Amino acid sequence: MRVDPAVRPSSAPVRPAEAPARTESPNRTADFEALLKGRGAGERRSLQHGLQRLGEVGSVEPSLFSSSRALALLEHAREHIVPALQTDPQTRALADAVLAQEIEWRQLLDGYRHEEEA
Repeated sequence: MRVDPAVRPSSAPVRPAEAPARTESPNRTADFEALLKGRGAGERRSLQHGLQRLGEVGSVEPSLFSSSRALALLEHAREHIVPALQTDPQTRALADAVLAQEIEWRQLLDGYRHEEEA
């Protein structure tokens, strides 16, 4: 296929656009520039670095894994979540029994732990 380089006159006149093109807002440009400057190369961390930081001793609060916290969560689930389950009564009773047994075992283990410490 061959293209003729000569310019041909157009049969239809060129009309201006109905809506003018958006002009660049100086505020948005300034905001973008500020974000780019604020994000220094030193602030970029790899995922591996983040994982290593999470593995450090001081980064995790030990109270999250304490037995009192676990007991509080189990009791909350037993008192508020299990009754609100939209399932048959047998399933709710089974969930309640499992949670009650887990609470009992944790309290028993806490008792043994306190006896050994004393």
